[in-house]
Amino acid sequence: MITNWSKELGIDRTTIYTRLESGWSVDEALGTPIRKRIVIEYNDVSKTIYEWADELGIPAGTLDIRIRRGWSVARAFTK
Repeated sequence: MITNWSKELGIDRTTIYTRLESGWSVDEALGTPIRKRIVIEYNDVSKTIYEWADELGIPAGTLDIRIRRGWSVARAFTK
């Protein structure tokens, strides 16, 4: 169920889990937008960081940290 909400709303499932575990109501957890939608272009394809994370099997937070630390997109996606 959370995975479906995650995909439909564009909110990482970990974010939803964390919000609920922190005492947020379901309405708050699902209705509060994430702070920013990061779009990454790689091999001429643009996707949100969450879409790339799902495709690559790497948590979105991990990708975000790698890129903010200056890693190239190719390195962030393959290490």
